[in-house]
Amino acid sequence: MLAKGIRQYLPLVVFIIQLVLALATLKATAGEGQVFVLYAGSLGNLMEKDVGPAFSRATGYKYLGEAKGSLLSANLIKEKLRTPEAYIS
Repeated sequence: MLAKGIRQYLPLVVFIIQLVLALATLKATAGEGQVFVLYAGSLGNLMEKDVGPAFSRATGYKYLGEAKGSLLSANLIKEKLRTPEAYIS
């Protein structure tokens, strides 16, 4: 479980993810119904236990998350080896 202090920011994180997805051109089509999020490894517990499930419940999209180091993630995106709909670092 997350500490009470961190949990209070969960709605804000979910809102930010929804905003990013709404503003970005999503690759996910209505038939696919999934969103790929690449995030910093330090956010693993928060993303997989709280944000991901909350996002799926709120949007109906399947959440697919992958944790990597921030610099590695940025380089994977730059080299087009990963193409997430959202990147959180």
